[in-house]
Amino acid sequence: MSVLQQILPQSTIEEGLGDVFYMRYSPDFKYLAVGCNDGGTRLYNLPSKKFLYGFDMKQPNGFPVTSIRFRPIQASQYPAILIVSADGFVRHWHLTTGKLMHIIKEQDNQVLALDYNAFGTQFATVGSDRCIRIYDESTKTVAYTLNNPESYQVHHSNRVFCLKFHPLQTNMLLSGGWDNTLQIWDLRTKAPARMIFGPHLCGDSLDVHEDEILTGSWRTGNQLQLWDFNSANLIHTYQFPAEEIKIIKQAEQPEALEKESPIKEGNDAPKLSKSASKEGLGTPKLSKSSSQPLVGIPKLQRSQSSILRTANVQPYYARFIEPQKTGGKSKTDKVYIVAGGSGSNESFVFDYTTRKPIQKYVSERELFTCDISDEQYAIGGADRSVLFLDFPQK
Repeated sequence: MSVLQQILPQSTIEEGLGDVFYMRYSPDFKYLAVGCNDGGTRLYNLPSKKFLYGFDMKQPNGFPVTSIRFRPIQASQYPAILIVSADGFVRHWHLTTGKLMHIIKEQDNQVLALDYNAFGTQFATVGSDRCIRIYDESTKTVAYTLNNPESYQVHHSNRVFCLKFHPLQTNMLLSGGWDNTLQIWDLRTKAPARMIFGPHLCGDSLDVHEDEILTGSWRTGNQLQLWDFNSANLIHTYQFPAEEIKIIKQAEQPEALEKESPIKEGNDAPKLSKSASKEGLGTPKLSKSSSQPLVGIPKLQRSQSSILRTANVQPYYARFIEPQKTGGKSKTDKVYIVAGGSGSNESFVFDYTTRKPIQKYVSERELFTCDISDEQYAIGGADRSVLFLDFPQK
């Protein structure tokens, strides 16, 4: 039987951050880029977590950073990072110098999602206008579009928040958002090969492991689901755990009120304390030896009941935690699933094999983003910090 363990972060980054909207590890896990609601992105060295520099986007209105990708190492002429924001800009930066190398403005669009293919030869963007743009990395120009509202090939009817190239099949691209559909695109035909109805995605809550799709829907039921990539059939719906909450009520019992006078004649009268008798106070203090009850103070009777509360997690992120082979080592040799968001402001790790929750972190504020390295996983949100958490023990 799996045991749910509540954990605390092993370390944090807090100084200089706004609300953490997005973050990403570099492919070699030497850097962590953190994008915030004020439009700034800060780069940190790992494992020291030392701040290196910020990417100066010069945004007076502070449009939020919505997605970040490091260019895959095998494609790099120079180490590059790609950052998009809600003002419609797509910016290429030189990773080690912080120099802006290229800038693209998507007119009348809030760019909400971004991804590179496995080779780094193409990247895709999407957002409020629902048009998926496939860019050639070498020229930084649009090669073609999908779901273009100006054409008849419209498959998304609302904002799109997620894009994911299949890690093994680079001609396949997945997209999802507010319209409760997940489109699986074949880039060779420039049309959907399959469609899944149901997922309501509002953040970085789409991931692929081998031929399985993970979705985290921003809602209060059937949030975390696993789908078959080839058939588009539902494999499993993960259940967030329920916990027992004890409710204690105190009820007044009027019939228990004493009606006798607190001051009686003779030996039964309550004794005055020494301080009261010396000072001549008008209101006597009862000594410990007094056995008389006080008039007008009800006796309280406690009643206790219990309810089961299911964790009300509305996911903004859902990711696979997979063994990382970089450097020939990894602190996990198993596959897990991590998901968290708003509602109860919790983040849970599920065992991929048993499908049971085994780890949780409780935040005071909403959680927006998560990424995984070979050492730890990191989460961030509205508490303006990055939290580093250990993998479940082997």
